Amino acid sequence: MKFDLFKLLVVVLILAFIGVGVKFITKRDTWITVELWGSGGEWWWNTGAPPYWVANVINAGDGEYDSGGKKICEIMEIKKYEDYDKKKFSLKAKLKVEKNKKTGKIKYKNNDLEIGSPLTLNLGTKTVTGNLTWIEGVPDKREKKNLNVTLKLYNRYPWQADAIKVGDTSTDGNNEIIAKILDKKVDLAEMTVVTDIGDVLARNDPLKRDITLKMGILALKANNQFFFSQIEDIKVGNILFIVMPSYNFEGTVTDFSIK
Repeated sequence: MKFDLFKLLVVVLILAFIGVGVKFITKRDTWITVELWGSGGEWWWNTGAPPYWVANVINAGDGEYDSGGKKICEIMEIKKYEDYDKKKFSLKAKLKVEKNKKTGKIKYKNNDLEIGSPLTLNLGTKTVTGNLTWIEGVPDKREKKNLNVTLKLYNRYPWQADAIKVGDTSTDGNNEIIAKILDKKVDLAEMTVVTDIGDVLARNDPLKRDITLKMGILALKANNQFFFSQIEDIKVGNILFIVMPSYNFEGTVTDFSIK
């Protein structure tokens, strides 16, 4: 009888090990998509965009691997926005994660994934840090909108006006057009002069120009706000920084509407 119980116990243990092994072998990896905004870490880090050489070396297809050589991250898309000697960027990535069904928490490399929290990806010979702006499964109310925007460039040199051409376009580094010049008007720059008796008069400066541009802008709408290059707030009176292939300019928004 004791021998029979021993054999039964052995069989039970063998079946248990087989069950655990099968479960381990057939366990499917969990992958989710996230979006990051390139930064220096915590959300309060707002001292400017990262240096241009950070964004320049990151490309779609780059990946991170665990110690066993298995891929745990893949860059799906990256959008880059010049900012003088710096370069802003956002990227979309697939991550191999662990989900806690009880708490709903999602972990990547044992770190909780939460919107706003920093995440570092070690992509072989390069490292990128960003703040999570979206996690798959979280409702995403953002949407792209095409806007007609009027920009005013005050007190510019004639050669600056000459460089701006109707039809010029700006892209996000991923071949998507985010700004296009639809129309241009150039006038002598407005100025004021004060006479000997103290009268203030409106006059024009023959050496400078005021430039009015009609622009087509691809904006991101979020909570009834519109953003250019994902972070520049489009409102009357605000300044937008537009990057073209051979020149840049800053213009004040005087009017905008949805196409």
